Order: sequence, then structure tokens, then C-alpha cells
Amino acid sequence: MFGKKNIKKKKKFGFKKKKKIDKKNRLFSKKLGGGAILDLGCYPVSFSILIASIISKINYDQIKVLEKSKETNSLDVDIDSYAKLEFENGFVSKVGASFSKNLGTETIINGSDGTMKIMNPWQAEPPIIILEGKIDKIIKIGNINNIFSYEINALSKDILEGKSCPSFPGTSIDEIISGTKILDEWLN
Repeated sequence: MFGKKNIKKKKKFGFKKKKKIDKKNRLFSKKLGGGAILDLGCYPVSFSILIASIISKINYDQIKVLEKSKETNSLDVDIDSYAKLEFENGFVSKVGASFSKNLGTETIINGSDGTMKIMNPWQAEPPIIILEGKIDKIIKIGNINNIFSYEINALSKDILEGKSCPSFPGTSIDEIISGTKILDEWLN
């Protein structure tokens, strides 16, 4: 799930007011690919594909997008959307993207031995991983650099080595195409 309230103003005298939507803002323009699914939904979808592919090889053409729900604004752009992804290897993921609700950025992975919560996986700050179940542990990821610099360095290394595909856990072209198809199916 990934959501942040950015269409409501803060409370004034106890009342919430909706922000005036800027029709030229790409987030709220259908022509410019706006909406919560395309802006935020790509993160949980991409992560779902990554986790499903770790379990076993997946058939990208067999991923089902089910239980879709979507709320749109006056410009017909989705602002609060949810879906369930089913992979043929048995992995199931519930994804959500919202401009109207603060869903946070927590990722929860439930398995037979317990639960793994990854706090802030989509942010520049280092994430915190919480394990609960057979092993109870909090792991604080320590790094010196901005997390995106690691991504840039890994991709740069692959380019300098002449690789045509990024090294794991970089996203492959099949994963990018699959993620795009999922987003399109979720959106429509």
C-alpha cells in the first residue's frame, strides 16, 4: 500500500476542506497519466512482482488482477484504488494507492513462519524491517548514502560492464512490461 493525503487541506476551526484541484497538475490530468494508480501504485505492484519471483519463477502472462475498486474525482482521475494480484505460483498480494487516504508506506509480507513488515520501502530514508513469528527481530538498515544512490550505482555498474539487463534485484524488461500491464488492467 502506498498513499498520502494530498487532496484535502488541513483542518481549520475543526473543518476539513478539499483542496482546489489544479487541472494542469500532472497528478490530476488524465492526458498526462495522472492518478494514484500510475503515480503510486507502481511501487507496490513492482514489489509484489519481486516477491512473487523470489518464491518461484513466474509466468508474467498468468498474473490476475482481481477485486479492483476505484474512487475517482471530478476530473475522472483515480484518487483511491485497490486490487488483489494473484500469481500462478500461489502468491497473493493486496495493493493500494491513494491520494485521499494516508495509507502510509508499510509493506507487510505474511508467510508460514511469521510476518515481515518493511517500514518506508518507497522513501529515501533507510527502511526498518520488523520480523514477527518464529523470529522476532527489528532490523534497522544502516547506510551512509541516500538509498537512491545505491540504485544509481548498481545500474551504472551494469552499464559500464556492458550488461543488457540489470543485475538482481534490478527490474528486468519482463518485469517492467508485466508491471505496466498490471497497472493498465487495474486502472481500466
